[in-house]
Amino acid sequence: MQFKIQHGTLNLLILFILAYLFQMVSPKIDFDYLANMYVFYPDSAYFKPWQLITHIFSHGNHMHLLFNGLGVLMFGNVIEQELGTRKFLLLFFLSAAGALLMHFATDAYQLQKAFGSFIPVKSGLVTALNYSPMCGASGALYGIIVAFGYYFPNQKMYFILIPYPIKAKYVVPGIIVIDLFLGLGGFEGDPIAHFAHLGGAITGFVIVKFWFSKYFKRGW
Repeated sequence: MQFKIQHGTLNLLILFILAYLFQMVSPKIDFDYLANMYVFYPDSAYFKPWQLITHIFSHGNHMHLLFNGLGVLMFGNVIEQELGTRKFLLLFFLSAAGALLMHFATDAYQLQKAFGSFIPVKSGLVTALNYSPMCGASGALYGIIVAFGYYFPNQKMYFILIPYPIKAKYVVPGIIVIDLFLGLGGFEGDPIAHFAHLGGAITGFVIVKFWFSKYFKRGW
């Protein structure tokens, strides 16, 4: 059987690469890519509405881009074949939105706990805070991975250093449990937005379990 990259998957990969190339050349044209294209918490002075979209296609480094690109290629291509292009892209962007909402909710909780307000700068409680931005399609990818586990639970998956294949219905929950552990642990020096991953995974599950399966026919 000949491998074929689906249109939606291909377009996402092209956008990933173009965004990263633009990020690489942005210093030469005096453009602050991070401040403009990564997404900041809405209380930050750096927050801009278009960041809600641009952060999805931005990646922090080569490995970040490679991981998400390969993930979309391996899992997204299969899911697009299963669902059709429009439903696949809907799953991708809604999972990304769920990831971002979870990330914002986590920040809001921490700010409320520390300052008594989830918008301490705009409330005048502090003059400024050094908010860390978020970037990447990992949250959307987690929604796709959950969809893969839902539609292909018995698909065997192979991993380096593990001599036996593991079915997707065990791999996917295992990945989510690891992210939950790392997120709750709050380990110093860990730059990964684990709760954003969980937000994407939860959103992806809700979409394929309670929405697509009930209201949409396959291939729409």
